[in-house]
Amino acid sequence: MSLDRDLRFAAARYVIGTLRGDEIVALARRSIDCDHLPDAVCVIATNSDKHPAVGDLAPLFEEWLIEKAISIPDADTAIWEALRDLIAQIARGLIAPHDGLTRIMDEICDGQGLDSQKSNHLGQSHGIEHLMSDFYCRDDLLGGPHGPNGMCFNGKFGAEALVEFDKQVIQHAKSWLHDHPPDGPEQGELNRKKAGLE
Repeated sequence: MSLDRDLRFAAARYVIGTLRGDEIVALARRSIDCDHLPDAVCVIATNSDKHPAVGDLAPLFEEWLIEKAISIPDADTAIWEALRDLIAQIARGLIAPHDGLTRIMDEICDGQGLDSQKSNHLGQSHGIEHLMSDFYCRDDLLGGPHGPNGMCFNGKFGAEALVEFDKQVIQHAKSWLHDHPPDGPEQGELNRKKAGLE
């Protein structure tokens, strides 16, 4: 991913409170290869704290975002962008499906109260009901009466069942990205119509 794209997602995670100080430092260090470095980036990149506090880096991080013409999103937009980033990481194989689902549940659903929003199904407000179901289903598969070796999914058992299940999670992530493009829900409706889903 490009540094600008990573910065946009970092800005979203900054707003919802899930961005860590060491991640800001890592982004700044990645940008050192670029031609023009704002002073804020240089100060962040040379931070030697093992666990820098986001609060200490916040003014410099915000200055860096301004320099890059990246706006700090409002809370609702930040949730959508952070969700999109995590789901894209699952779909592209950049993060293990279970790790991605766990982060979605911890950082977005629980952390932002998404699971308490009014809708008919858990996660429906942001279209992630299938991914949330996958999260709980995987736990059920692992904790079944026969343990992880006795579980069955799509005719496979044990480790092969987990591989099959992860393929389903990746497919659900790709479908979500198709239905919820960054350019808005209108494009998602067009995508669903083209795919014959509406």
